[in-house]
Amino acid sequence: MKLRLMSAVAALSVLGACGGGGDDGPDLTPYHGLWLSPCVTVNNTSSLTTVWRINGIVGGDRSEVRGDRVTVSYNNTACSGSPASSVGSDFAGTAVGTKKTSAGEAVKVAMTFSDYSGGSDVTSSPLPARNDLMLLGGGTLYFGDRARVGGDGFPDEADLTMGFRRR
Repeated sequence: MKLRLMSAVAALSVLGACGGGGDDGPDLTPYHGLWLSPCVTVNNTSSLTTVWRINGIVGGDRSEVRGDRVTVSYNNTACSGSPASSVGSDFAGTAVGTKKTSAGEAVKVAMTFSDYSGGSDVTSSPLPARNDLMLLGGGTLYFGDRARVGGDGFPDEADLTMGFRRR
């Protein structure tokens, strides 16, 4: 009996150290997919659009994602024709909890990015890690309003002015 109790305690210790409880963070599976921003006019002669490709769920509890983000620039105000340039970065994100916003319950995601990659006018430089929010509403993906960061280091609200639609 004593041996069985010691074995059970040892097994629980290992599961606790590995995160085997399955409650590490919110499930990011609903965010999996290809997300496209609307066309944004930069000035009178150019525009851009951003694509988030969240294409990898990592970990048994589905609280980690991987993918890439690409911003495509055009020499017109309609985001049409051949792109003038594009800049991209791979990313990894880990859900670390949730946060209530005026638009609903958002997932707090700690994100890291690889170096930029793009055309000849872009030099490689690392992007800083950032804490962000991800919120789904009406089939649209919103990220956090990084101009409104709270005491926990995450945005307090979602940026509802820039929604990404699933493609």
